[in-house]
Amino acid sequence: MSYNNQDARVYGDNNVVGHGNTITRNEIHNHNQSGGSGGGGGGGGDKNNNSNGEDGLGVAFALGSAIAISVWLFAKHSFEIYLYIKFAALLSAAPFVAALFVFLFGDADRKAGVLSTIVGASLGCAIFVLAVQSNNYLDPRIVGLSHQLGWKDFWATLPDYGKQLIIQNFLAAMLLAISCLLNFLMGIFVAWSAATNGNIRNSLVLYRLRAFRPKTNSFFLLVLLAVAWTLMTGRAFEFIKSFQMSML
Repeated sequence: MSYNNQDARVYGDNNVVGHGNTITRNEIHNHNQSGGSGGGGGGGGDKNNNSNGEDGLGVAFALGSAIAISVWLFAKHSFEIYLYIKFAALLSAAPFVAALFVFLFGDADRKAGVLSTIVGASLGCAIFVLAVQSNNYLDPRIVGLSHQLGWKDFWATLPDYGKQLIIQNFLAAMLLAISCLLNFLMGIFVAWSAATNGNIRNSLVLYRLRAFRPKTNSFFLLVLLAVAWTLMTGRAFEFIKSFQMSML
């Protein structure tokens, strides 16, 4: 390393330091070149952190917008959606009805088979009833507002209670749709089991659907319907509020 101390005189009226003034220039020469630029690499971490933060905000905004649009579309087409759910509920009970005839008039095990068909058909009817009752809990003024306004104005106009009401109905409809699918797969398993006398080893369909046995899924399906009912009636949000107040 070498150190040079030099004086330099600056001329000209446009210089910031003035005319004819002398400034001292100190020069330090570092002859060790290895790793000399390593100190400047630290700034890359801040840029990466800022970029990650902006990406996270962008993803959160996109996800929030997608959810808001989905709920608005649900409110706008709620009549058709619940109509499809009611149809799907009846369709999910159809395999159980077909299996019932096989168990009653075939050679399959009647006791366990008849019980499974009764449970599955009852769950399908329960889904249908909940879908019908949902029309009583969904405020028609919210549905009308969704037809008149775009999704941004829709959310800006709704009061807090209206937002809570449409969100809980949206979640309830999702659970009912999932329940229809689960019950239908359970019905396919029961009907195929009745047709093949429950021989899973020789039936690829039963082997694929073994996870949808009524014994292991009926209770879970009842829980889904119970949660859907609490959401539909608003009791789920009331429970959450009461729980939050008790924690204060």
